[in-house]
Amino acid sequence: MADTKPENPLAFPRAGFHPGELTLGNMRTCTQPEEGMTLRDYFAAHAMAALISRGAFEDEHAEEAFKTADAMLAARKE
Repeated sequence: MADTKPENPLAFPRAGFHPGELTLGNMRTCTQPEEGMTLRDYFAAHAMAALISRGAFEDEHAEEAFKTADAMLAARKE
């Protein structure tokens, strides 16, 4: 599962149903979140798009995108 914490939840959580487990009786009770990108990943992806739009991709953009994502997560706590 993704590295989630209260300050870094899944970006698009939803109930996870797996083949053979879904029945009419458990449709409303199966609430295990599926794996996926975290909110930090989602923020970093958008920051990366903005950085790339400024010019060619550079290796430093990935690090800068996650620093921006961390700042956005911190701002959510305030």
